[in-house]
Amino acid sequence: MSTKRTIVLRGPFEYYEWEAASAITPGDCIMLDSAGKAARNSVATANLPRAPIFAIENSLMGDTIDTDYAAGDTVRAAHVGSGGRVNPRLAASQTIAKGDYLAPDATGKFIKLNGGTSAGAMLMATEAVTTGAGATARIDAQVL
Repeated sequence: MSTKRTIVLRGPFEYYEWEAASAITPGDCIMLDSAGKAARNSVATANLPRAPIFAIENSLMGDTIDTDYAAGDTVRAAHVGSGGRVNPRLAASQTIAKGDYLAPDATGKFIKLNGGTSAGAMLMATEAVTTGAGATARIDAQVL
């Protein structure tokens, strides 16, 4: 696994800025809450749109992918289209192989979909990554 310094690695995307409802980390899958503020994904995988929206680093302020946004900050975000490559965060206790399908959990991090099905998947892993209990990591993945 190589170190990547950006969330959107390549491909088509649309750029947005929204106020953060709470703390958000670049690489989180985000959505708009009922007040129109950016929040970590908190809905069931089956109810998500196919093209994910990711919080991205605020490079204009010199921040990195490891610099969190606080509530009230302006979150930079990218709606990444099919075929794009991203560097999202994985949830803890994940064993991901190349080609595994990924979907966001209720905290905006990504998890492996069991059973090898692509139903509800947003991403396909392009590298193998394992996270330990209580640990997160980033993964290179392609948007479906």
